[in-house]
Amino acid sequence: DRTEIGSKGVNVSGGQKARISLARAAYSEADIFILDSPLSAVDAIVQNEIFTKCFLGLLRNKTIFLVTHSPEIIASPYVDRTIEVKDGQLIEVINTDKQDADILIPAYKARNLSSDVVELEEAVSDDASAPLQYMDGLISPSLKSPFGANVEEHMFTPFDENQPQTYNENDTRGKLVVAEERESGRVSQEVFLAYFNAVGGWTTVLTIMAIQCLWQGLQVASDLWLSAWTSTGATLTTDEFQAHAQLNISVYSALAIGSS
Repeated sequence: DRTEIGSKGVNVSGGQKARISLARAAYSEADIFILDSPLSAVDAIVQNEIFTKCFLGLLRNKTIFLVTHSPEIIASPYVDRTIEVKDGQLIEVINTDKQDADILIPAYKARNLSSDVVELEEAVSDDASAPLQYMDGLISPSLKSPFGANVEEHMFTPFDENQPQTYNENDTRGKLVVAEERESGRVSQEVFLAYFNAVGGWTTVLTIMAIQCLWQGLQVASDLWLSAWTSTGATLTTDEFQAHAQLNISVYSALAIGSS
């Protein structure tokens, strides 16, 4: 349940959390289970699987107090009694026609654990650096029941007592989401430098400044040329003005195109 799922760092869903909590409860091998609506977080298909295989299968010999609003579960013939809250009062209904669910998983033959341990010890080499041993304390209670698999399929490497295995809260391996850092006050100089380097640094800035200076120079030059051209009309004759018109138009057009 510590595993992060999805690109946005979403943890396990509500249905997965309900199933994980239910699995932990079933693993505890308690005699009485109080389940606060674990079926409301799953769909109808998964709800039926949990009810038939977990409640009526794995926990068939346990006492279960189940809180649910599912009418199918409430009306099930496998329920001993139902207690309904109606108008602020508790209404108890005892199921006199209760049925026993058929066993879902056939039982394995009884196993001799001591002989299995001897076989495993003989199979392990004496000079092995990390021999696999049968650790009865690490076996799930469900594996000790007649419904479990063969013992040979479940071997564990014991922990080193000098190096205990603990969960490190600061371990970031495989972590999709990290804590967001926030700073208060003015924008730091490093932020401006980061944007400055992102646009290309001094090379890009100097190039843009040169282009802007050239554009402004051409625009001013076109205005000055037009002003000088029109001012000659008062001092030149018509023929002289027409003679220089082609040159003035060409220069002004070039400056205007360059500044556009």
